[in-house]
Amino acid sequence: MERARASQGLGATPADGRELLERFADAGAILDLRELEAPEPMQRILEAAAGLAPGGALLARTPCFPRMLFPQLERRRLAWAAVEEPDETGLVYVRRPA
Repeated sequence: MERARASQGLGATPADGRELLERFADAGAILDLRELEAPEPMQRILEAAAGLAPGGALLARTPCFPRMLFPQLERRRLAWAAVEEPDETGLVYVRRPA
């Protein structure tokens, strides 16, 4: 399976999870949502993103690559990047523009 990648408003797309973690270390602690059933990971990311101050960021691990999340982030004018890990989980970075 080809690894899916996406980014919006962040320039170059990260090649893998390690690169995403290195590039976006400003996000601080990682929300680990891998044990949750859909749609809870998406809801939790959107709730956390709603509380971000301008310039604030978050990183989250999801149980799968969250394609349904990206349009929601774009509607909220949030910048994001995501990668699908080899185990098919997702790693998502979200930032509220300053």
